Amino acid sequence: ESLKKFVNDKRVLAFERKADKKGVLITFEEYAMIKAFRMKGQALNLMKETVTRNGYDNSDQDGYAHRINLKNDRVQLEIFGFDFEYFSKIQGGQKEIDRLIKSHRDFDNGYEARHGIGFISWNNGSSVSRIQKAGYLAMLEAEGILK
Repeated sequence: ESLKKFVNDKRVLAFERKADKKGVLITFEEYAMIKAFRMKGQALNLMKETVTRNGYDNSDQDGYAHRINLKNDRVQLEIFGFDFEYFSKIQGGQKEIDRLIKSHRDFDNGYEARHGIGFISWNNGSSVSRIQKAGYLAMLEAEGILK
């Protein structure tokens, strides 16, 4: 039901090339791709928050190396490298750290709510369909990000 709600949303139609005649169904494989994409974003946000909680800021929000592992039938995102070039100590103590964490969460959630899947093809070259974009927004709604 949530999927139907977002099929004609402007965030879904933003890069639409033509109408999708598939209907309002999503396959398990599509759901798994969308969920993996969301989990990757959540993991990167958690890593950035962890850096901030430890009193550091990284003004270069890029340069992370990661891979997806399957361990004991569980999917795991491993971040195994990043660039320390733009790291600096946060001034202002715990109050400033808390403010930055809240600011980052608000920005990340707001960005997700405004854009959803903001690209037109997956890494394997296949197009992101209208239904997949709608499924991503439905996932954000289930998480309480879209209200």
